[in-house]
Amino acid sequence: TTRACNLRCLHCAVGEPGYHVATLSWEAFQRTLPFLRRHRPLVHLNGHGETLLHGRFTEMFLAVIECGCRVGFQTNGMLLTPELTRRLLDCAPPGRFGYVRFSVDAADKPLFDEIRAQGDFDTLLAEAHARGIRVIVDMVPNHSSDQHPWFQSARSGRDSPHRDWYV
Repeated sequence: TTRACNLRCLHCAVGEPGYHVATLSWEAFQRTLPFLRRHRPLVHLNGHGETLLHGRFTEMFLAVIECGCRVGFQTNGMLLTPELTRRLLDCAPPGRFGYVRFSVDAADKPLFDEIRAQGDFDTLLAEAHARGIRVIVDMVPNHSSDQHPWFQSARSGRDSPHRDWYV
């Protein structure tokens, strides 16, 4: 959906110099709808950025549901409000809202604490489980840039403390 992000986490390529921010246009998204109607795959709305920053995310989510597909998306939780949580949960018939994947890393501990305190994770988790929706918590060390010190350490040798962080 978008490669834009509202955070600059140390592990992520979004914060690196030269990172190109791009957003899937509504027109390009609409061109996928006939395929979705015909094949009804599980659709993961993501673009290596904060999915909820896409100006038409909710419309995309609804369009995928209307095509008869199951849908999931990834978020860092910063923009997930109680209102948006309820709207997404209420618009999806049983079995169509497949999952929410949360990235739980951040640039540093204070930011991590702020993100987790502001996101409405507890409400989402309770309501999702009540409706049979899976919630995936994504620990992101294995998503980090090849320039990140953890990755560089992992590559330095078999005895590196970060060696088993990457598959």
